[in-house]
Amino acid sequence: MQQTNYRLVADIGGTNIRLALCEAGSDELIAVQKLPCAQFDSLHDALAQYLSDHAASKAVVEACLAIAGPVVGDRISMTNLPWTFSKNELRQKLQLNTLEVLNDFAAVAASIPHLQANDVYQIGGGKADKNAPILAIGAGTGLGMASVVTTGTSYQTFPAEGGHACIAAETTIERQIVEYHAEKSPQKLTPCREFFLSGRGLLAIYEALGGSETLSPADISERACNNSDPSCHQTLSVFCAWLGSTCGDQAVSAGSLGGVYIAGGMVKQFLPFLEQSEFRQRFESKGAMRDYLKRIPSYVVTREHVALLGNAKATLSHA
Repeated sequence: MQQTNYRLVADIGGTNIRLALCEAGSDELIAVQKLPCAQFDSLHDALAQYLSDHAASKAVVEACLAIAGPVVGDRISMTNLPWTFSKNELRQKLQLNTLEVLNDFAAVAASIPHLQANDVYQIGGGKADKNAPILAIGAGTGLGMASVVTTGTSYQTFPAEGGHACIAAETTIERQIVEYHAEKSPQKLTPCREFFLSGRGLLAIYEALGGSETLSPADISERACNNSDPSCHQTLSVFCAWLGSTCGDQAVSAGSLGGVYIAGGMVKQFLPFLEQSEFRQRFESKGAMRDYLKRIPSYVVTREHVALLGNAKATLSHA
C-alpha cells in the first residue's frame, strides 16, 4: 500500500504556537494543537515535541511554518520571542525533505482567497474588487499585516511590517495617550502602531487613561462589552477607533479595493462592540479619499486557524 505523505504546518506567534498536519495537496487539518511558546527553549524543541506526539505513524516529509516577524535569508529571528533558528539546520534536524518559512500574515493573506462567505463577517463598505489587492491585518501579541493579489487561479502575497510604523493620533485623547507613553520611553519617542494595537496595547491605553486595576486584555474587553467598567469601555472604544484609522491608512496606501480582512483571535472576542464603535467611521475618515474608502469592505475573519490554512495551501519551493 502506498504511503501517504504529510505536511507539518505551524503558526508561531509571540505567545502561542498552533500546529497541525495535513496530507500533501490537501487543506484538511488534523491533530490541531496549541502550545505555549514559554514552555520551550527553541522552535526546534516545540516542533520535535509535537511530531513525537502526533506523527509516529505518519510520514511527515515537508513543513510550512508561519512566524511573527520578517523572513529574510536563512537565519530567522522572531520579533516578540527570543527564538532564532537556521531554516536549513531546522530542516535537517527534523529530517524533512522541504521546509518553508513565511511571515505569519503572509500565511493569513494566503488563506483569504480560499475563505467562504460564512468564514467572515462584513462591517461596512461595498463589494470587493476581486482583481485588486487585499489587506490582511490583525492584532495579537503584535500587529501583523500583509497584502495578497490574485491573478486567475494563482495569488501572490506581500508581507509587511506596518505594525512598526508610527501611529496617527487624531483626537485629543489619542494625543494624550501617545504623549503619556512617549514621556515614559527612554528616548522620548512616539510608540509604534503595535504598541497600542495589540493585547499589550489595550493595557497601554488603559494605563494612560488612568486605569488603576491590574487587568488582562481579556478582562478589559469583557468589562467593556458588558458595560460594567467605564474605564474599560473607554479603553476599548479608543482601541477600535484607532484600529479603524490604521486599517483605513493602510488600505488607502496599498489600494486595497479587494477588501480589508481583520484576522486573529483578539478582535473576534469583541466583534459586536467593534461593529458599534467608531471603527468604520474612522476607517473612512480620510478627507478627499472618503468616497474611495467607503467602497472598500472590511471583514472580521471568524474562521479558526487561517494561518494554518494558508500554510496548507502554500506552494513550497522544493530543492
